[in-house]
Amino acid sequence: MPTNDSVEDYRTKADEQFSRLARNLDSPLDSAVPRPWRPKVAGRIALFLGPIAGALIVAMSLRRMGRRESARKVALLGLALTAAEAAILFFIPDVFSRLVGFAAEIAFRLIFPPLMQKEFTEWEGNHAGVRPANGWKAVGWGLIGVVLFFVILLSVFTGLLAVLPGR
Repeated sequence: MPTNDSVEDYRTKADEQFSRLARNLDSPLDSAVPRPWRPKVAGRIALFLGPIAGALIVAMSLRRMGRRESARKVALLGLALTAAEAAILFFIPDVFSRLVGFAAEIAFRLIFPPLMQKEFTEWEGNHAGVRPANGWKAVGWGLIGVVLFFVILLSVFTGLLAVLPGR
């Protein structure tokens, strides 16, 4: 009866492999689904790379958590804050522009994380075994936000110079 033993061993090994596979089925699917960034990441990106970069990170995180409407509102808020900052920088004297810019960056650092904190805490509770996305990967999107910031800045400056040519 050695054949029955070898068949039994084979079944045991195969069952063991299938059970290992079944236990690991969730991890490839979880890694394929985009995960949101932590709220602190959005704040740091906003501090160092500007308001539109921070808004991009918050909006993308909210979309990854299934909150598309909130993401759209945050993206529009980021555009509005960027346009407002550009207009303020246009009208203030150059002596104060660095101080105002620095104060605005600190304000953006404080504004963006709370916009997604509640949703992130809820997402974290629902996905206990899943880690948030790596914050370093957000830097690429932050750099895109810097480019968008300068496009908005130049657009606002050009529009204001067209309306107020003597400025």
